Amino acid sequence: MRWNLPLLLIALAGCRAEPVAPDYQAANAALMQRDSRRVLTMLKDDRSVEAERLKATALLQLQDLPGAARQLDLAVTAGGNAAVYADYAQLELIRGHLDRAGQWQQRAERAGGA
Repeated sequence: MRWNLPLLLIALAGCRAEPVAPDYQAANAALMQRDSRRVLTMLKDDRSVEAERLKATALLQLQDLPGAARQLDLAVTAGGNAAVYADYAQLELIRGHLDRAGQWQQRAERAGGA
């Protein structure tokens, strides 16, 4: 059987796979199981606010405070939200920066409509 290459290329061009939505529920479940590396792998190409926040939480579980701060910075840059700001407040408490923790907590409350 001979294939007509131009027709084959046209047919294949129409067969693009739809992007798979990130599974944040699975990432949260992995965090609850303390499977931090799995979360980092699952979300490695996701640059959304939620993905950056979940990666920061995974890095906190691995006791990588500078890495968690970098991920939270990326989450803020990506748009931030109340959960991101609350997580940043928690990180600053862990670091012993009470004033900064308070500032992030206030920002979380404003963002959350509290």
